[in-house]
Amino acid sequence: MEYLPRGFLQMIYLDTNGFDKSHYKFDYVRREFLGEVRTLVFDVTPLPKAGQGALRWAIWVEDQDFHVVRFNGAYGGGSRHQLLFPFR
Repeated sequence: MEYLPRGFLQMIYLDTNGFDKSHYKFDYVRREFLGEVRTLVFDVTPLPKAGQGALRWAIWVEDQDFHVVRFNGAYGGGSRHQLLFPFR
């Protein structure tokens, strides 16, 4: 196992390399309330061009301005045999 200092930063930013439709597939899941905030929930899956270390996650976005208010995910390695590291 290797310590990566930028790992802490990566847990609060969605993706510093490209969080867009050309790198990820967005699938609508449901509407949900987080407290009193109405949100839309999406499953986000990396596309092949997303590169090594891309994320698999779920995001909650408010339904008016579409700001991300919560995300859960796991950093994935470059192969199926590498570990996934979950975070919330």
